[in-house]
Amino acid sequence: MNLKDLFAQDGALARVLPAYLEREEQIICAKGVNAAIQDGTIYLAEVPTGIGKSFAYLGPALLWLAEDPDRRIVISTATIILQRQLMDKDIPAMLAAIGKDIPVCLLQGRSNYLCLNRLEEAAYNYELTEGAQIERIKRWAETTQTGTRDSMPFMPSQELWDAISSEKLSCAARACDEETCFYARARARAMEAQLLIVNHALLLSDLAVRLEYVLDLDEQVLLPPYQVVICDEAHVLERSAESACSETVSPYLFEDLERQLAGGIRNLAKAGITVGSEIPKSMRALAQLYGEFTTLLLDTMGKMDMPHAMDIAVCEAQTQEQLSIYAETIAERLKEAYQQGRDIIRKQATDAEGEVDPAASYFALALQEVVSVSSFFERFITRHEDREWVYWCRTMRLSGAWGQPSGLATMRTPLEVGPFLRAALFEKAQSVICMSATLQGGKTFAYWRSRVGLGQAFDAIVDEYAAQSPFAIDERMLIAVPQDAPAPTFVSAHTSYMIDLVEAAVAKNPTGGSLVLFTSYKQMHEVASALSDRMGAKLAAGFDEDGNPLQPRRILVQGRGHTRAALLREFKESTGTILLATSSFWEGVDAPGRALNLLIIAKLPFDQLGDPVLEARSQRLKEQGLSPFGVLSLPRTALRLKQGVGRLMRRETDGGVVIIADSRMLHKSYGRYLFDTLPPAQISTKPLGELIYDIDYYLEIAE
Repeated sequence: MNLKDLFAQDGALARVLPAYLEREEQIICAKGVNAAIQDGTIYLAEVPTGIGKSFAYLGPALLWLAEDPDRRIVISTATIILQRQLMDKDIPAMLAAIGKDIPVCLLQGRSNYLCLNRLEEAAYNYELTEGAQIERIKRWAETTQTGTRDSMPFMPSQELWDAISSEKLSCAARACDEETCFYARARARAMEAQLLIVNHALLLSDLAVRLEYVLDLDEQVLLPPYQVVICDEAHVLERSAESACSETVSPYLFEDLERQLAGGIRNLAKAGITVGSEIPKSMRALAQLYGEFTTLLLDTMGKMDMPHAMDIAVCEAQTQEQLSIYAETIAERLKEAYQQGRDIIRKQATDAEGEVDPAASYFALALQEVVSVSSFFERFITRHEDREWVYWCRTMRLSGAWGQPSGLATMRTPLEVGPFLRAALFEKAQSVICMSATLQGGKTFAYWRSRVGLGQAFDAIVDEYAAQSPFAIDERMLIAVPQDAPAPTFVSAHTSYMIDLVEAAVAKNPTGGSLVLFTSYKQMHEVASALSDRMGAKLAAGFDEDGNPLQPRRILVQGRGHTRAALLREFKESTGTILLATSSFWEGVDAPGRALNLLIIAKLPFDQLGDPVLEARSQRLKEQGLSPFGVLSLPRTALRLKQGVGRLMRRETDGGVVIIADSRMLHKSYGRYLFDTLPPAQISTKPLGELIYDIDYYLEIAE
């Protein structure tokens, strides 16, 4: 079977999916994916919603795998939602179309799997308040096939899940197998699979280990060997790589080290090897030292009015010296604890032939964690010489046994992740395909390529394709930018304007869903409160086609007692709902039809001040004689804006209005660049009083 047989209107896929429509853009994309796999090249594709992006890569991928059972492809995504769609719908349909039985496996990170042994331990250790949850989890564990957290019919507390999820040390200590361990079972299935579905975090962790230990993709590491990588939702690849490459020390860490070391000593005791508890207890003294270390940082954050995050490089010389002294002391004591532990294993758990007792495996792994933390502080001491990394800190909430109301995490993040992605992914894999609905800023891939290591210095073959949306966007969608919107820098005036705008616009959309996206929690809550006060009885949803009154409309606000998933569910299932939200809702909202036909964006989503990593990158660009705004800030904003606007049209029959209440789109020189990034909708730029008539017209079309 070839691609033409598969994707034709009367082809194999159409016989499996009765509603299938042949799309030229999908076929072009599939041919590009096929060429990249066959030729061993890199392929980038921006594929808007509605084209069938997953089928475009699954078709050529599965046909290639069908030719040789020793081949393997990894598909990496950013969200569990897409993973489930692939596993439950798209892959079964494509396998039915090509008539092949190719083994497929979804593999998640270890911490997403339940550990039955740790669940039993938790049943004895947790207070009665958690007992009911534990009993529910036990009953679920008897029937679940996967043991993954996302497959649970309820959501346990994070603290409880941390106590019962799979962890490396626990598995190693018990030599877990497929019969007793969900994670071991999943890894065994992954070894048999030709098509492996993972998230970006797991893929990047696997690549990081291979790069560190100079291992090729034909060896088993966190993932089994593979040749081809397909990155879906690739617009977040840089962000995912940044998270994967960063190192973090938090107050929780020393608590975890104590628990792990104590667990190792208990295992030794079961084997008749008696060891004191001095090493685990020493972690508490180190936690106190780390607390004094972070107090210095918190004092500086207070003096410099940086309440959430700070680049440690801004600290005064005296503070820098004190931080280094603390770091040196912590590193030395960690190394002492490690050496004491190794001596115990050598003297008490090693036989005459030099064989280490298996009971010491947990303790040995815990000691490796101690070394890892020690290495962090050793690198911290020489941070001034390390210009390719940013050393910074951020506040966090604590709830552990030693926890205080708040604490500070110390971070080490690469200044750029492009070199890592280039060396670990693009130069190692036989072929890499990257796809997303938003990869282009303006009308080019240049910005995204520069951020992931595929800039001008990369000399391998990279093919690009930007598909056009199959939807009649120019007929069914309006992008409105009010001329009279105050500049967002005039915060009070802009907030007052937003209240008037939202009230007027949602009044024209009585039965449709309205999503209002903010970049500021403060402004979101001020608008929400004012709307509730001013609209009051006006929040009637109107009447249905028979003249019967509909249920009153609701105003939903992010952060007011609902999870993100619960907010989205209620938003999609109710009539005429108004949802006010911030950053996390700029992506991943899929509410087709009347559930969402009015999208209001309060202001352009430029990065907020105070991100130490972004500020360090901006400083590096200045040193190179480049404009941080033009090279970094503006393209990031364009892609984020494109993501936000993309929430509106998810199906061919969708439509409606996007209002961008930021006059900088009209008055700044970069406005044209932003307009060029957006879908080809109709544009209207008038004062709000006149604009409301255009809004009304396009909302009627959307019905």
